[in-house]
This record gives sequence, C-alpha cells and structure tokens, in this order.
Amino acid sequence: RGVNGAKITFSQFDTEPDQDFVYVYQCADKDFLCNPLTNTLIAKLSGTLEWDQYTWSSQTGIFLIDFKSDIYTEHTGFTLSYEEDPDNPCVPTNPQLPTLPCTGCEGCGYRFDSSGMFDVAGDYDKKNALTQQSYVANSNCQWIIAPDYGVPQTTIRFHDFFLRTTDTIEVYACADKDFLCQSATNTLLATLTGPDGHLQSYVSSSGIFLVQFTSAAGDFPYGFVNQYGHWNFDYGFTGTYAVDTFPTTVELTASRDLSSECTNCGGCGYRVDAEGSFSELGSAGTYAANSDCKWIVAPSYGVRGGVLGFSEFETHSTDIVTVFKCADHDYTCSSTTQLAALSGTAGLHQSYVSDSGIFLVQFTSTNSGLVGFTATYSENPVVSPCFVQPKKTLQLSRLPPFETATLPCVGCSGCGYKYEAVGGFNELMGTYAPNSDCKWVVAPSYGQKGGTITFLDFSTELNYDFVTIYQCAAHDLHCFEGNNTLIDVISGTEGRGKTYKSDVGIFLIHFTSDVFGESTGFTIKYSAEYTDDTSLPAAGGGSILDDG
Repeated sequence: RGVNGAKITFSQFDTEPDQDFVYVYQCADKDFLCNPLTNTLIAKLSGTLEWDQYTWSSQTGIFLIDFKSDIYTEHTGFTLSYEEDPDNPCVPTNPQLPTLPCTGCEGCGYRFDSSGMFDVAGDYDKKNALTQQSYVANSNCQWIIAPDYGVPQTTIRFHDFFLRTTDTIEVYACADKDFLCQSATNTLLATLTGPDGHLQSYVSSSGIFLVQFTSAAGDFPYGFVNQYGHWNFDYGFTGTYAVDTFPTTVELTASRDLSSECTNCGGCGYRVDAEGSFSELGSAGTYAANSDCKWIVAPSYGVRGGVLGFSEFETHSTDIVTVFKCADHDYTCSSTTQLAALSGTAGLHQSYVSDSGIFLVQFTSTNSGLVGFTATYSENPVVSPCFVQPKKTLQLSRLPPFETATLPCVGCSGCGYKYEAVGGFNELMGTYAPNSDCKWVVAPSYGQKGGTITFLDFSTELNYDFVTIYQCAAHDLHCFEGNNTLIDVISGTEGRGKTYKSDVGIFLIHFTSDVFGESTGFTIKYSAEYTDDTSLPAAGGGSILDDG
C-alpha cells in the first residue's frame, strides 16, 4: 500500500530497440490512480538490458508501468518483480522541501533518520590548548529534525553547550506532519544562550523540531570557564536526537490504571496491538447492570491513525457506549474529544476514525440482560508517514485526496462514498420514499484489500423496486459508468442475508423505486477483505458468497 517505499526489478527484458518502450513512473504519494499530471518519469526502457543492473525505487511506494509497442511484435517482452523497500524509506516529496539556510555552518538541513547528531563547534585541539576553536560570526543556520518522519514522539538533547551571550539557539516543536515547520503553527520550546542549553532535553509530541542558530558579528572572548569549571576554548554545541521508545502496557498502567476504572466488566485496559477486538458481552452472554468500564485503544501506538468499529451492538437505551478521540500521543487520554454516544443498536456496523490513532471507549449501564458489544480496531490504512501538506497539517478524511462527483440521492437519507475499513448504512425509513434514485460507492479501505458487502435486512416491492450492485474497475473510486461490471439485481426479499465479494474492493450500489414506497428498505454492512494475494486486483472479480 505504498507506506514503506518500493522497488521493482527487471529479471528479463527484450523489446524491439527504439520501437517498443517500457515507461516507469513514480506516482505521487497515496495516488493509487497515478494521475499523469503528478507522475514522475523514472525510466524509459527499450531493447535488451542486463537485468541485474536495472532496479528502480519509488519513495512513495507506487509505480505506474506503461508498455507501448508498434505494429510488430518480434521480441519476448519482460519480466518484472516488485517488493517493499524498507532500506530506502520514503521521503516527503509533496511539495519538494525547500533548502534551509546554512550560513556559517556545515550539515544543516533535514534529518529523518531514527537517531543522530548535529553540531556547530570547532574541534578542540588537545595538543595545543591555546588554540581557540569557535563557530563563525554572522551565522544563520537551521535544522528540521523529524526522526522516522515524525511518526513517534522525539527528544533532542544538547551537550557541550556554550555560546556568546549575543548568540542564540531557538528550539521549536513543529505541528503534526508539518515538515515545512511553518512559523504560524510552531511552538517555541526554548531560547538558549551562554551555557543555558548544556544537558537540556526537549520533547516534541509531533516528532518534528526546528532548530534555529543565529550568531552576531564581533570577536570571540579568549576562552571561558565551561560547565565543569574548566578553562575551555571550544565555543559551540552538540545536539543529539532519537525517537522516543513507546511505553509498555505496564508503564501505561502506572500512569493510568484502567483496572481501577472497570466496574462489572470482563476486562478493561489498554489495546496497543496493530489490530484486534474486545467485547463486553458478559460471562452469561449478557452484560451486567451498573457497569462503568473504560478501554484505551491505540493500534500500533497510534502511529498511523486508527479505525474503531462495532461488529456487535445491543444495549438498553439508558446504557451508553461513548467513543472519544484522544490527543496526539496522549496514551492516558487526559485530553479527549467525543466522537459518539451510542445505545440500542445505533452502534452496529458503525466505525470511527482518529487521526491521533488513540481512542477512549467508555461503557456505562443501569440495566442488564442484553448482548452488549464487540469493538474491532486497526491502523488506518490511508495514513502515510510521507505525506506532506504545505498549507496545513495532515487531517484524516473519509474522502480520497482527489475530487469525487456528488452521487444522486433522490428520496434517500444519506448517499455518498464509504471508505472506512468496517462500516454500514441503511435505507430504512419505516417505508422508503417513492421515485427514489440513490447511489453509494462502497470501497472499504479505499479498495486496497478487496472487500465484502452483506445485506442484513432487505425488503423492497418485488419486481418494481430494485437494488443493483456493480463492481467498479480496479482503483476507480469514481466508478465511471463505462468501467463497471454488473454483479446482481435484487428485489423483494431475495437480498436478505446475501454477501458479495470483490477482489477489486469497490462497489457501486444503486437503489431505485417506482411511484409507490411500500416496503421497509435495506441495511448493508461492509468491510475490507484481507487476503494473502498481493497482486493488483483485476476487474470482473465480483461474486456472490452466500445466497442466504
């Protein structure tokens, strides 16, 4: 899915020289349609190649291969293999990052490695203690430090720090995913001069720092007494940086013990694995009265956002499941935003997205006797550590990073695009409206993993009101009409319990009714279909799994 970068290798290549060509493009970050306006040509190949010399990498992890031949087909063609490229991690390329100022310094710029150092200092000459080593007057130098692309929290620490009192270092924490470190959204952490920075550490929850060093004109005093009380001649500083380690569940529990906030539930606590589920169904199959329980859910510690949904849900109207989004890197959820308060069956097949990747789920009950709920969670598959937004920080959205047309929605309550990994929707308004004409594009996880849809309820006027199901072309989130493949047309009650699967992972659902609105409608649940097949999906792979 392009998150780790990728490389391709030609193990065999033979085309008609200068007549038949293979064009290799790198597509823009997360652009699975490979828009020709934003593709970058990497190679134009023809003839016969020594295969072991021709491997290309894509920092975005997405390639477009375009093969064109003339009227003659005289050669054997080519064989290509592809794989993730963790040794060549993706670099932000949208937009191209500007060159940082580096007057009077060496080695300014961007640091994306997991740990490292930067400095402005002369090398102290131990053989000649009277040799003064210092930085340069009138310096103006910047470093943007984002170990592992700012995904985890990061710490920088200064060592051997001594500046003239006319010279300063400013340390800023940049906004989340803002590799440009725009001044309007930066937070000043410290302004340092003299020996102020020695052995000082600073933390950025976004994982991104801007360090600005400025020196004034003028001479340097001849030596100084350093932090250890010794005479020194080496003006300057050394900084180190590293990704912070993630806290263990034991450490998280020491900060906030959820077991003490778990009344009459089966097992509260932290969930930090990449994907999983938890339930409050009660030991007898029903939950208990007077429950008050909490779970903090952070798939992979929230580094790629998170999705949380409910595959089972039934409570009394007074028994509430509340879903909160927690602040970025706030694993104890001290700062939260409410996403939903659910009861009855309102949570069934609903899903919620957190850009911080951290959720707090709270369940309170006054009654007992109903089933309860099962929550599932996973990383959000659309988040990429390489994405750079030049004008604002990255905000997760249910829409893809390109324009989509408004779908017709005559007589229905809420048509549109559905991209969550797990979700559902319905057209159940007691009786649906006459003369309805409504469409939904359903692409769980943007169709990257295949998908399934199931009709939990289905009742339309037989032979007059229809639900038509199409499979769209691979990666076609627009579902352009000429590219769709008809899977099924259902009416009456025949759709109840039916499940449809698509290797492409993108469905178009079209509902139409005549002048009478006489039946109750339908409910659909959908989910991404995780498979071991990593090849690109081909159109025409839709199927019915279960006729109910």
